[in-house]
Amino acid sequence: MNDSVTDHTQPTNSKRNRILVLSILAVLALWAALSFARTTANTFNNRTASVDLHFYWWSGIMVRQGHNPYTANRNDQLADTPIYFLDAGFVNSPPEDVIAFKAGHPPGIPGILPSGLLLIQPFAFLSWPTARFGWWLTNVALLLIIPWLSFRLLPVGETIPRSHKLAIYLIFLSMMATRVAVSNGQTTLFVFACILGCLLLTQDRPIWAGILLGLAMTKPTLTMPLVLLLLFTWRWRVLLIGVAVQLISFLILDRLLSDRLIEMVMSVLISADNYVNQEGIHLWEFLRLSYPASAFASLLFTISILGLILYRIRTRRTLLPEKTDLSILNLHLFSALSFYSLLVVYHREYDAVLYIVFAVLLLYGLRTHLWEMSKKRYWAVGILFVILTATLMRPGVFILSFVPASLVPVAEWMMSRATASIALLTALALAIWLLYRPLPSVYVERMRVKSPGVD
Repeated sequence: MNDSVTDHTQPTNSKRNRILVLSILAVLALWAALSFARTTANTFNNRTASVDLHFYWWSGIMVRQGHNPYTANRNDQLADTPIYFLDAGFVNSPPEDVIAFKAGHPPGIPGILPSGLLLIQPFAFLSWPTARFGWWLTNVALLLIIPWLSFRLLPVGETIPRSHKLAIYLIFLSMMATRVAVSNGQTTLFVFACILGCLLLTQDRPIWAGILLGLAMTKPTLTMPLVLLLLFTWRWRVLLIGVAVQLISFLILDRLLSDRLIEMVMSVLISADNYVNQEGIHLWEFLRLSYPASAFASLLFTISILGLILYRIRTRRTLLPEKTDLSILNLHLFSALSFYSLLVVYHREYDAVLYIVFAVLLLYGLRTHLWEMSKKRYWAVGILFVILTATLMRPGVFILSFVPASLVPVAEWMMSRATASIALLTALALAIWLLYRPLPSVYVERMRVKSPGVD
């Protein structure tokens, strides 16, 4: 009798689980399709779209003409016309005018280091419509590459089911961070791909890892968690190569421009200072703290969070057997350091794409029972994961036209940067708490003598 019941209930439960998984994937696929369509439309909205890419494209034109793009805004210097483009010949219309609200003025200060300007320089030889389309294609390719690289951060031989991988792809496409990064023409996805590549190559190919680090340092704030992880794990060779790549890029740009190197360095530092007090998702903007209160709070926050992380690095390493794959430990560390950096220094929400690495870790951990804790706590972690992910996938301002007037204030708050700050602070707390959870001895033994990643 009991055997008969078991035979019938197991297929029933399996069928229910399959229906549940398919339903979740269908909802995610619908939201991802809507998100991608909206992102594409925003990218090509003629006179207002891809505003960040316009900074880089215009800066590339200035470099072609021997002008310093970091000082052009301060000096109200415009590009010389006519300009020759490979796909359009000579063009007389000023490149400043392709963005409606920038017409007649320098578009701003490029928020990337010289290495980034050199990387994007080829697009400056193309007219604006062609350059914008080419960069959009690059970002679309990176949308496919980044989740794949994230899966490879798991220990060798460890993976997650195809349905979980598909969910990660759909979540990544749907995140507000991803949508804004693509539609603004940001370099965020390129830098993120370099970060993941550096993590994967640090152990076996440190030279290539260092080159990727140097390219990623185009956006120093986004690269901050990787730099901290390499520092904490004593990867000096990779760090030195990364710094060397940046120095070489400064020297190359110095040769292309009329400024002396010291003037170039000062221009970059001044431009970086202009970004410090801008609005973003960092914690001090959320708390409305001004200097010096924000500096003091940052110091306390840094001592507390990095102290917890460094202590756990020391204790976790002493508890693990020799020749144990440390990929899982490094996934925990990178996740915690990512959320710390997003909260402690200036960031816009498009930099929250770093969350996808934590999402991979959580799906893998929930499926394999990675941490020693009760079933109730696993349920709690799963529910919190759903809430965090849904928050970071929230819709943009276009949804306001579909919301009843009485609920508009609530909807506006849900779409605000404050919501992202709260979600990232919660994710940081969860990441550190999981970092302190012991790993089952059976799992630790299975991870022995496997290819490490960063250790």
